[in-house]
Amino acid sequence: MEKSITYTLKQKEYVKYLISRVCNYKVFLLYLALTLAFKIRLIMDDFSASKLASYLIISILEALGLTLIGLIFMMLYGIYLYKKDKNMQMEVTMNFHEDHLEEVTETTSFSLKYSEIKNLKLFKNILVISISPARAFIIPESTDYDIKEIHSELVKLNKKK
Repeated sequence: MEKSITYTLKQKEYVKYLISRVCNYKVFLLYLALTLAFKIRLIMDDFSASKLASYLIISILEALGLTLIGLIFMMLYGIYLYKKDKNMQMEVTMNFHEDHLEEVTETTSFSLKYSEIKNLKLFKNILVISISPARAFIIPESTDYDIKEIHSELVKLNKKK
């Protein structure tokens, strides 16, 4: 796959990526488990089905609230990070070769073998190529290239290696 694309990441796309990291069912289930864990003693004292149901509903609402707070925090944090990091606002050229991909900006260059890709996620208007828990390439949708096509090619190349 010899292809080259050029894009500039916008603040909205970066914030959407951060929100996708915080607002998912795993985070919600973690919050739910934590809120229920603090109520186990209350549930076990004089146990009844109605008491269990009421504490479960309360825990679900608390978990939703915590998820919403996390969402708002990530939105504000993403806006702050994007404005502070001038490298994130630079034009990026992503070169896809047969055995690796290469990200090039005016100040940096990064090469990655397809086998080192940890996760690929395709959202409605962004493609996320995760290379570690803390690092990812975010490719926005454009009329110049098709992110769905790039995603399918990357999946094939990642499985091949």
